[in-house]
Amino acid sequence: MKTKGLTILIASAVAFTLLLAYLPNNQDKALAKSDNEPNAKSEEKRKPVTKKELTPEEKRVIIDKGTEAPFTGKYTDHFVAGIYTCKQCGAKLFTSDSKFPSHCGWPSFDDQIPGAVKKVPDADGMRTEIICATCGGHLGHVFFGEGYTAKNTRYCVNSISMDFLPIDEAGLKHAIFAGGCFWGVEYLMQKTHGVLSTTVGFTGGHVDHPTYEQVCTGTTGHAEALDILYEPNEV
Repeated sequence: MKTKGLTILIASAVAFTLLLAYLPNNQDKALAKSDNEPNAKSEEKRKPVTKKELTPEEKRVIIDKGTEAPFTGKYTDHFVAGIYTCKQCGAKLFTSDSKFPSHCGWPSFDDQIPGAVKKVPDADGMRTEIICATCGGHLGHVFFGEGYTAKNTRYCVNSISMDFLPIDEAGLKHAIFAGGCFWGVEYLMQKTHGVLSTTVGFTGGHVDHPTYEQVCTGTTGHAEALDILYEPNEV
């Protein structure tokens, strides 16, 4: 009986080992199959992207992932209220609120419109490339830890990869909300579809340029507030 039981135990162990070896292989095949077969539901939701016809120089940068010469782009020292869009497909990429002077030779932003820009490993194996999340056009690169702004991020973008729309032409609007702690309000607003950018500050008081500590005393009349730039047709 002991020998028979041992034989059954060994046979069971062998069968289980074979099963473990078999399952991953078939799972990989199933995953590979599902990756290669288009999902009908996702295909229905995916909107066709209209791409603009590009000039040879635009194609060199946007399609062939080239770089324009530093300090030559028209948006390098451009600081006007508005929104920067993808040259190839028109998707909204950055707001003027996130643009800052980096003196590096290319337009610099410390944030993107949520979901507008995709980060991918650069072909050089060292840098991080940024592309338009809508059409895949090359924009430039993103760098971290340089200390230019509090967000410690620099989206370094080729001017030729973008177009610009002033606030009025873009159909955008501003709104101010005061709801207690501005960080809490900002956290929720940034998750709202149609909100493009947020700026924290103070409103309604009688002291010019108060500090956070002064506002917290309750003697300045100010409320912590959030200025949002949003698309009225989206939210």
